[in-house]
Amino acid sequence: MVKNKFPKKLIVIILILVILQMVILIVYFSHSTYWKYNDWWIVGNDIDNVEKRYGEFDFDYGNRKAYYIGRDDAIIMPSHTPQYYWMELDDNGIVTQVYIAGPIGG
Repeated sequence: MVKNKFPKKLIVIILILVILQMVILIVYFSHSTYWKYNDWWIVGNDIDNVEKRYGEFDFDYGNRKAYYIGRDDAIIMPSHTPQYYWMELDDNGIVTQVYIAGPIGG
């Protein structure tokens, strides 16, 4: 008598696909502002740790720091202005908010 192993293989394939989907979703949501920077790790972390992990800042305005991420070349109405990954800090140097915007004043 030959046992049918198809259901076991199917279950293993489905489990692998579910795990892969979960990993992709976690990475997507943790890097939702910009693909290079992990928002979940940055928000709530000390700015010195952020600089150690991602390198020197392109802009440093005291309680705001930023990394250059490229130009705004959107398909609809591109502004072609530089875009930055901004981090706002509290008085203790802890990142409280991250967002993408152009340079200050312009």
